[in-house]
Amino acid sequence: MGTYTKRDDLKATMQEIFELFQILVECTDQLESMGGCQQEMRAIGKGLMARLRILALDEPFEGLAP
Repeated sequence: MGTYTKRDDLKATMQEIFELFQILVECTDQLESMGGCQQEMRAIGKGLMARLRILALDEPFEGLAP
């Protein structure tokens, strides 16, 4: 997972994302073979890591498992 972040504590930010999307912890070494659900979670996580004021999403839960 990578993104521009304004914070110095990148590991803490990534930990927060991994707490939201716990399945991503298991997939960090499998970027090429991630399923659509995991790719969507990864994309949302990258957006959240940037700590933007507004994050515009188009159908953010499309394809996500319950």
